[in-house]
Amino acid sequence: MIEDSIKILHVNSDFTYDDLYEGLTATDDVDGDITDQIMIGEISSLAENNTASYNCVVFDSDGQCSEFNRKMVIDDYAHPRIYLTSPLLYYTIEKVSGLPRSQFIALDKIDGDITDKIEFSGKTVDFTEYGDYFLTAKVENSFGDSVSYEFPVHVRDKSSPLFIYLSQYVVYCSLNSNFDPMRYVRETSNDLVTVQTPYDLSIRSNVDTSNPGVYEVEYTLSGETTSNPAITYLVVIVLEE
Repeated sequence: MIEDSIKILHVNSDFTYDDLYEGLTATDDVDGDITDQIMIGEISSLAENNTASYNCVVFDSDGQCSEFNRKMVIDDYAHPRIYLTSPLLYYTIEKVSGLPRSQFIALDKIDGDITDKIEFSGKTVDFTEYGDYFLTAKVENSFGDSVSYEFPVHVRDKSSPLFIYLSQYVVYCSLNSNFDPMRYVRETSNDLVTVQTPYDLSIRSNVDTSNPGVYEVEYTLSGETTSNPAITYLVVIVLEE
């Protein structure tokens, strides 16, 4: 018979299968202590309040089976997150079409890098014509927890000799949190000459942290040496919780 001294096991997202044995013991009237014979089954999909369950099984020397279903809570659990390595900004000179995918990465606190699990959908982007598009990226981890976000994609006529570098291109914000778009400006430059920010840098943002959703910040850098300003984008995802 399997006994559980903990009742509900609490673990962190970096747990190992060895952690799942904590507090479990098994005894048999004939064989005595058979705790070291306990086997752990597959963990269920994640349920409400970051809970899951798994079966524990042990056999005695006569082949009789004892089963026990145990609940576990992942205290620091977080949903998978999708990021971009660069903005979804393209120029008509590139003369290609399709769905941009190479800039996406997906990370999960339990599974690690799950970029290969991302699924894409949306209208094919025509990179030969100026316009704005939307691309949906969805990813699911091994606990059956999935997230899906609609990312804006921009195609512009020509590039600029100016540059705007951001520290990241997707930011996650908590509900009702403070958001400062200047925080993510790493550097603005005109080839080899750095332009001091926020000089000639304008920002347009529709971010509303009081409402969950996907938002975008547009950064534009203009300078005296060119009539063609630089532009880049930051995607801001306001979480529900």
